[in-house]
Amino acid sequence: METVRGKVALITGGARGIGLEFAQVLLKNGLKGVAIVDVNEEAGNRAIDKINKEYSLEKAIFLFADVSDFEQLKETFKKTMDKFKQLDIVINNAAVIDEENWKNAISINCTGVVNGTLLALNDYLPKFKSGDEGIIINMSSIGALEQNAGLPILPIYCSTKSFVLWYSRKISLAESNANKKIRVLTICPGLTNTALLNNEDSLKEMATLIGMQEPNHVAKELITVIENGVNGSVWVIDDGNEAIPINFNQ
Repeated sequence: METVRGKVALITGGARGIGLEFAQVLLKNGLKGVAIVDVNEEAGNRAIDKINKEYSLEKAIFLFADVSDFEQLKETFKKTMDKFKQLDIVINNAAVIDEENWKNAISINCTGVVNGTLLALNDYLPKFKSGDEGIIINMSSIGALEQNAGLPILPIYCSTKSFVLWYSRKISLAESNANKKIRVLTICPGLTNTALLNNEDSLKEMATLIGMQEPNHVAKELITVIENGVNGSVWVIDDGNEAIPINFNQ
């Protein structure tokens, strides 16, 4: 399978946490350029400054968009093409935990992933990937897995992440997409030290009991997923361990 060298990536929710770590590890592995998409402009600009200090002014751009708004997100794909003239990898990473304003959570965690997946799968990767294949990575959660009891303290969040997992699996196997040479992969991180977790007291309490991994570990294992993940595969990255694919036939 292809490596990331010479490729261009678009990462939603890329201004901090796992998304920013993804951008940095991809660049370390030879990525040509990255578009960081986020609603947090201040964090986005800081992220670009950080990347520019380590790499160059030509490697990264920040683009504002609410992923639940299809037209806003579409504009970021257009601007990525304007800048880099190609697009090879799309990582749908943007997410929120919002059990009270559950419509917002569904819009970002579910609609946002569908928007990003369809733009990548139908409009951009088939036409503008630089090599033989394109890659879509959708971020689910270990909370989506039944064996973890779905973190019952967060039913909305876990349900949205279950949607991401099964939507990604189903669309990866759709007959209409068979000839597009695009792999759709899903990652389910365990508890990870990000702003998403730190804003939720119940999760912080759980993390003190069972521990949590750092975002840079999830990012390091991203390379394993990209290099080894077959279309439709789902990977768990938990407790600082290596990425492991789920066997759905067991």
